[in-house]
Amino acid sequence: MTWYTHIIKAEANKDALRRNSEYNQYIQNLISIGYFKGEKEGSQLWSELETKATNTFLDIQAPKYVLDFRAQVYSLFS
Repeated sequence: MTWYTHIIKAEANKDALRRNSEYNQYIQNLISIGYFKGEKEGSQLWSELETKATNTFLDIQAPKYVLDFRAQVYSLFS
């Protein structure tokens, strides 16, 4: 997988998850504990931290639905 493909997949995951109330609550919890270090949403550091947080969220949620979700998202870019 190329670096560019990895970035596209990460962004697709984030875009899809932003429609998920559990994910949004997770991000709000991270904001409240200072995970984003005061960065503005959309900044480069925010985006990098959100990608890490998204991957963690997906790993935690995997038993519920993520494996199928990832397969669907990845198939769009394969």
